[in-house]
Amino acid sequence: MLFTDGILDTQNPGGEFYEYERLKQRLETMDTGNLSAFEIKEQIIADAQTFAGTEPQQDDITIVVVKVTG
Repeated sequence: MLFTDGILDTQNPGGEFYEYERLKQRLETMDTGNLSAFEIKEQIIADAQTFAGTEPQQDDITIVVVKVTG
């Protein structure tokens, strides 16, 4: 997975940032084996939006998920 800092810089109303550790924890608890790359990306964005609550997004978010199967 590749991503820009926009996901990490997502802020909640309390001023906390989403940060790398939260992203890492989200990926570790996600059932990535049964999800498509698109679904993984969508779940990460949804998690960041839930975290942000009513706080507007200040930066763009770019995420590229590549899943190798075979």
